[in-house]
Amino acid sequence: MPIRLLGLIFASALLASCGGADLPGFADSAVTATTGVNPQERLEQSMDSRIRARELQAEQDAAEAAIEVTAADADTRSLAGLIDLYSQWSVLLVAGDYRTTQGTPTDAFDNARRAMADNLHQLGFSPEHTEQLSVRPERYGDPRVHHASYDAVRSDLRALRDDARDGCFIYFTSHGAPEGVVLGEYGLLAPQQLNEIVDTSCGTSPTIIIISACYSGVFASGEMLQPNRMIMTASRSDRTSFGCGEDDRFPYFDACMFQNFPHSSDWVDFAQRTMACVSTRETVENLTPPSAPQVSIGAEMRAIALSPFLAVDPGSTNSGS
Repeated sequence: MPIRLLGLIFASALLASCGGADLPGFADSAVTATTGVNPQERLEQSMDSRIRARELQAEQDAAEAAIEVTAADADTRSLAGLIDLYSQWSVLLVAGDYRTTQGTPTDAFDNARRAMADNLHQLGFSPEHTEQLSVRPERYGDPRVHHASYDAVRSDLRALRDDARDGCFIYFTSHGAPEGVVLGEYGLLAPQQLNEIVDTSCGTSPTIIIISACYSGVFASGEMLQPNRMIMTASRSDRTSFGCGEDDRFPYFDACMFQNFPHSSDWVDFAQRTMACVSTRETVENLTPPSAPQVSIGAEMRAIALSPFLAVDPGSTNSGS
């Protein structure tokens, strides 16, 4: 047998025994020769693409996670800001009388004073920055409650502002007249006098003033209206309000406020709910003419007036007396 033929037979036998599997580049070279594409290179390119795709996905996931963390941090900061919104506000709460319209004793005004303190503390106003005044503080046995007078209103608010300067919250619940609100033995505190006290102590700080009394709408007009103030009153300047009898726990306007504090989303919602509540009660009891509570929100108070209410655990606060 010729040597050349023996060589071909030997090569064929070798290929048959190895199947070409262990001949590096054999199949690739054959395919490359016919298609111009190297499968090995294509495989490597495909692997590179998959790896890069995974890397890109990982980068995208990391970016999205970073965005979520940033958003969560922003939400946390926003929440913390809301929780602390009122913690450095000065709060002055005044029960200016203890008599019914017939002159008999009633606890309605002092009950409202205490309830207002409880509700404000649950909204984040600090008990440490709250002063309460009553015309008969000795009845309630708490040395933190001072005697209500013009000088006390002025001096207590000024003292509060030494430590709590972010804003002012001022609340009077009493009888009223077209000239002002009753303030114990002092007589009537006029809008001009309250405006001077607030201007002196609170200046341009955000200020919320609530006056619950007959004819209290007189405090929602004239120089009392400032861009940094929100004012709520129990009635129009020419109308009486209701609920100062011996058997009334609170005046009607005050009762509606306390009923709606837990259900209100912000000060605007609170004011709307309170007014609707008063209107409903007066209609049911056929009380005329309607008291028509008033609300004024200055341009600089709109952001605070629309800030969400965040209830604070009442167990973490010390309610006033």
